[in-house]
Amino acid sequence: MNDFTAPPVVLPVDADERLNAMAEVFGEHYAQDFQDAVVFRRHSFQSPAAKQFYKRNFPLVSRTLFLESVYRRRPLYNQAILDTFVTMVSKRLADVQQLISTQSVRLKKLCDSNGQLTDAAFVHPYEVLVPIIAAHANSYVRCLLKLDELYQLSASATLNGVIDGNQRKAVEQICRKAIRAFSTMLRYEIVTLRKESARMRLALSSPDAEVDRAEGAQEQALQTAEETLQDEERARSDRVEGQAAEEPPSDAAYQVKRAAALSVSVPADTSSKFDSTVDALGG
Repeated sequence: MNDFTAPPVVLPVDADERLNAMAEVFGEHYAQDFQDAVVFRRHSFQSPAAKQFYKRNFPLVSRTLFLESVYRRRPLYNQAILDTFVTMVSKRLADVQQLISTQSVRLKKLCDSNGQLTDAAFVHPYEVLVPIIAAHANSYVRCLLKLDELYQLSASATLNGVIDGNQRKAVEQICRKAIRAFSTMLRYEIVTLRKESARMRLALSSPDAEVDRAEGAQEQALQTAEETLQDEERARSDRVEGQAAEEPPSDAAYQVKRAAALSVSVPADTSSKFDSTVDALGG
């Protein structure tokens, strides 16, 4: 069995470790106030993409999905809206897993048919204790583990000469887009749940502290995710501007360096080979 598809490691977790894991993902204040049950699983994320999705998106995805549990406990909340939401989330996550699995199987078959091993490995795994506060958050983590598997296979196929860099980029991009599309869908669909929550609030005679906490935590996670995204966009823009500011060497300078390189003496028996190499390089 591939390491990436192995079941989660279930080891004893003491109270302090549980609290620290909650605080690391959701923040100390959220961890201290959280009253629901939590499942903890040890996972190892290998690829940079899976690590980034976990660190940047998992807190928001989890808090958004947790709202469904909070709303379920309200008799005045329209349960049909929640049923529709859960069905949609389940289907989208299943579709993402199926897409990634299909691409992984294709890569594995390509390697096998070409007699190549799927032996690439990432040297900086991210070991983490994952707090699961919503059932579908667990499914989201499985999508990230599937993404890890795909990246290991795409790296193996590329490094062993089965596919080229463009093919690797294409297959990885398809799977990243699928995971991002799920997060985007979640942001749009939560608006419907919040509208029903607002309607329910009007029918209540007093404030609901638990709903206030859950919705406030989701809003905070959304704001944090948007700020992180903006920071990344600014950093990317700064890099592009910095690269543009670096003027390439002038044509005259290039010709001088090229002439100096070509003036290096070459043994007679290899001169023809050298000349053909220079010609191939545009000399």
